Amino acid sequence: MHIVTLAVLVAAAFPAFAAQPLLPAGSNDQIPTRLATVPAPVGTFERQPMSFASKLDPNEALSTPTPQLVESLEYWRTVEGVDLARGIDIGISAPGALMRVSPARGAARLQPASLKLARNGQEAPLQSIAGDAALQAAGMGVDPGTAVVKMDAGNGAGQYQLQAAEARGRYLVHVFEP
Repeated sequence: MHIVTLAVLVAAAFPAFAAQPLLPAGSNDQIPTRLATVPAPVGTFERQPMSFASKLDPNEALSTPTPQLVESLEYWRTVEGVDLARGIDIGISAPGALMRVSPARGAARLQPASLKLARNGQEAPLQSIAGDAALQAAGMGVDPGTAVVKMDAGNGAGQYQLQAAEARGRYLVHVFEP
């Protein structure tokens, strides 16, 4: 009974949709100039894996590939709030590094001013700090409670401690180096 009722309603509504005129083509619409049908491939096809080999030129010397060294300019790690509240070690290889701390679901939101950077127990100056509102206003998609700090250009490479005393939960610490 329900199927019949549904079929009658759909059939009754179809002429109303069919009578709707199409909108005129817009400036960004793609308009086909011709239609073509492509015939489906016919026949049997080889489905076995294929291998290929080519003879080397006997007059050419073999070359050994040169090793490549690739260094990343960023890294990240997940840390627990208790560790971040105490201070976590951050290795920095260049002055002016950025550190972004993003809270995981359920973690306490951080205020940018709560992030402290220290080296050998001495507070290291920060050039700038930004919170989630400023980052979102700049067009960056960040979670609420995300904070970013930039090291002062006077800070050199080395081991630092990043601390957020109000940290509770789990956080992603992302370090970007210039």
